Amino acid sequence: MRLSIYGLDGFTLGIIQFIGEEKGAIIDRLKSVGVGDLKMLISKTLGSEVKGLGLAFGKLQYNDQILDMAYLHISSADGDEYILEIYRESGMLITNISVPETYEKVVKLLKEICPRIKTPRSRLIGI
Repeated sequence: MRLSIYGLDGFTLGIIQFIGEEKGAIIDRLKSVGVGDLKMLISKTLGSEVKGLGLAFGKLQYNDQILDMAYLHISSADGDEYILEIYRESGMLITNISVPETYEKVVKLLKEICPRIKTPRSRLIGI
């Protein structure tokens, strides 16, 4: 996985690129786990109770391509918000937490959802 994270005024934006066998793994795993189990997994991974959890699946038309998509919205008891759009080959995330904290928590979360996701080799963070 490659992960680029940028700090903007009051929020953090991340771009995810899945590599090789990682492609499609997060969407497939999200489809196979129940919302209750996912909520417990996220609470444990983030270290904060999940107050709100949205999970939806659909399609995105981008130019002439139709892409599978998973949408995940997490609201924690700490007031942290995470919005993730996950596609088979890439993803996008928006949070209201700092760049370094976003990096640590999102990598940990994606690896917990699907253990075969590899930790990014380098840590490039734009602030």
